[in-house]
Amino acid sequence: MYDVKPLVKQLLDSIPSVKVSDTYPKDWSKLPCISFYEIANIDPARLSGQPLVDISLQVDIWHDQSTGALASQ
Repeated sequence: MYDVKPLVKQLLDSIPSVKVSDTYPKDWSKLPCISFYEIANIDPARLSGQPLVDISLQVDIWHDQSTGALASQ
């Protein structure tokens, strides 16, 4: 398994004025925010530590306005 979450958080943190978390938003007064979840992290060839992994992530953008501009970043 490869832990991609630190890299994803680092990249999402580079978006200005957005709070990033790997949990569901708790404070809806602090928008916009982005939450992300690792849905799957599979090593199909069972080669632990090797570069072949199948990782699926879900990224949610929470805002009280259009999210198009944030999504494009």
